[in-house]
Amino acid sequence: MIELTAFEAFYNQKHVLHDISLRFGPNRITAMIGPSGCGKTTLLKAINRTAELHEGFHAKGSIRLENEDVYAVKDPTAVRRKAGLVQQKPVAFPLSIRENILFGPRYCGLRDKAELDDITERTLKKTGLWDEVKDRLNSPAGVLSGGQLQRLAIGRILALCPKVLLLDEPCSSLDLKSTRIIEELLLELSAQLTIIIVTHNLTQAKRIADETVIMSEGSVIEHNTTQQLFDQPQSPFTQEFLAF
Repeated sequence: MIELTAFEAFYNQKHVLHDISLRFGPNRITAMIGPSGCGKTTLLKAINRTAELHEGFHAKGSIRLENEDVYAVKDPTAVRRKAGLVQQKPVAFPLSIRENILFGPRYCGLRDKAELDDITERTLKKTGLWDEVKDRLNSPAGVLSGGQLQRLAIGRILALCPKVLLLDEPCSSLDLKSTRIIEELLLELSAQLTIIIVTHNLTQAKRIADETVIMSEGSVIEHNTTQQLFDQPQSPFTQEFLAF
């Protein structure tokens, strides 16, 4: 579970998130929608403390992950292991398919070959990649298609057994078939994880999200079950946004 209370974020003097109070429950998918530049990506990055990698970022208020304030944790990488972020553009490290999956476990000090092999197979099976790549695990990850790369990026995070999966428009550059594969994967993973997905695809939000948050200019406008928000939006802004 993730809970934000009166959370504010700034880049130098620019106020980018305003008084955000939200709760993301376990085993649910929450979609975040709204105009470009309204703060959705910053909110994702604030949750797993990658926003602070940008010069001038500072925040106040609290974000609690499993009842622990993430900004009170001394080691930000510990937060990022629990709440992994998948970027909009699929990224493959210049390593083999196997070593892309094992990057996190190796970074955390795991060296046992049998355990690493088990993580590789288990993770690739979770992402539906195992049958597609099991005979070329030592091939460069860059040979994979866009949809496969995005599932590999998700797999890199799953290899660390996170509690939360954060996705920033993960299907924006993918074709319809690859998009559906990713969506089916997220629906399966939601049985184990808290999932938050930023998307500009309103149909995607309706297909897979249990809840939807709509933002504008750094503020939350409305948060409700997806069906309720789309069928009976309460805010005039939401009504206008969904009309397009």
